[in-house]
Amino acid sequence: MNTLQEYCKPYISPQKLVLDYLISKKGLAIQDNEIEFAEQALSQINWYHLKIYFYPFIEDLTAEDERYKPQTSFRKGWDIYLLDDELRKIIIKHTLKIELIVKSVIDQAITEFTEDPFWYLNDDYFIKNKQPYYERNKVLGSMNSSDAEFTKHFQKNYKSPYKSYRSLPPFWIAMEVITFDQFLKIIEKVNPQIFEKRGENALDKCAMKLGAENFKQLKSWLEVIKDIRNKGCHNSRLWNANHMIPKGLDIHSQPIESLSKPHKIYLVTLAIFLMTKNSVAIDKNIKEELEELFEAYGSKINDLEKQMGFPESWATKAIWT
Repeated sequence: MNTLQEYCKPYISPQKLVLDYLISKKGLAIQDNEIEFAEQALSQINWYHLKIYFYPFIEDLTAEDERYKPQTSFRKGWDIYLLDDELRKIIIKHTLKIELIVKSVIDQAITEFTEDPFWYLNDDYFIKNKQPYYERNKVLGSMNSSDAEFTKHFQKNYKSPYKSYRSLPPFWIAMEVITFDQFLKIIEKVNPQIFEKRGENALDKCAMKLGAENFKQLKSWLEVIKDIRNKGCHNSRLWNANHMIPKGLDIHSQPIESLSKPHKIYLVTLAIFLMTKNSVAIDKNIKEELEELFEAYGSKINDLEKQMGFPESWATKAIWT
């Protein structure tokens, strides 16, 4: 039996949303001098997206008709929105750099070991039955559709040594035309055992340069980076949301009262810090930017660091040095 109801909630203009819904029905204490700003805000950012930032101010989460705590102003929720917006900018900035750094470092490690700039075209370097045929075709499609001078220059003057892939470039060119997701799919299929030599693994050494213990751990971190960057680029809430846990870093988290998942975004930012702390491509590390963010919003949002899953005195811990 189908018990679903047709969705029939009507459109409400920003003006009526402020006066008739938020003030009259939900009890939001929007002052007269805030009304015009609230209306403008809701005309540019719909309430369905914005209301999650007012969630901490709901008086009784179990009530059928939720209302906001007395004296909850529009500014309180708006400050959390602004915090999250600034956090997104920080996350996107650093994860974009991580993509650039990781592609370069991993390509250099594999190319040096194999002495083959076209290594991604050689099936022998990949796990059996997991060769990146699809990803190679994506590189080919991107090369053919690209108007960039560097792609046209390669196509006009060079060819690959692999007969089945004459039109494909060395990986240091290929990585300029593929997405981060396509790159991760390629390295996920790489066979780490191939890179053992004299008791050392070239991929593990590469991972250590990026702050991880080994290549397997690094791949876990990069999946987390992809996930958080996608969320940030799609304007998803980051500040107190639950996120993927970078493998091996959960030991640096600790239980925080009232939080069911204490890591929140804390461990993600730690992974970003470890991967970028020695980079000359970043003018300011993420630890400094987080400290500045907390300084700017700590007085406006109660228990800010705690709500984001950051342990007490996190910045003084050895892992952050």
